[in-house]
Amino acid sequence: WLMLFACVHVHAQRERNYIYLFDCTQSMIEQEDIWQQTKDWLRDDIRQLESGQITVVPFQGKAYEPIVFDRESYDAEKVEKAFDEYIKNRTNTSICGAWDEGLNFIDPHKDNYLFVLTDGVDNVEGKEAVCERIRRWCGQYKNSRVFYVMLTKAAKDPKLIEAIEQCNIARSEERRVGKECR
Repeated sequence: WLMLFACVHVHAQRERNYIYLFDCTQSMIEQEDIWQQTKDWLRDDIRQLESGQITVVPFQGKAYEPIVFDRESYDAEKVEKAFDEYIKNRTNTSICGAWDEGLNFIDPHKDNYLFVLTDGVDNVEGKEAVCERIRRWCGQYKNSRVFYVMLTKAAKDPKLIEAIEQCNIARSEERRVGKECR
């Protein structure tokens, strides 16, 4: 009976950890005015979560102080107030800086979901640096997924898409080999 209890406990649902990297650059207003729509999407996405640890990393030319809370204590007005203050500054876009900060919140004991919400490309370290981070991500974090949300056509870059596809191919190959070994 103890073995059966241990098996059931091991297969119980793991806690979830959500990390949102949120672009607060002025291009979110000036290029296609998706600012309010993106804030609304984030609010709706967080509200539909049943539970879990949530970290929001606002970013511009650098990552700002992460906003960390559990689902039950989510205060949308507080989060959006911080965003609205940041967007007043005219800066570059550092997706790499936000990515690096977001990785600090990966919890190996939880299922991790990292969302990158941006309308542009990294003009601090460059798109190749973003591609390199995507390639390094592949297979490095067990029970973790990245969702790179390209909010506008300007964010859709062929090199980024290629890096993402390479990661997907590597993960598929990893799963296939894992099944063959069992």
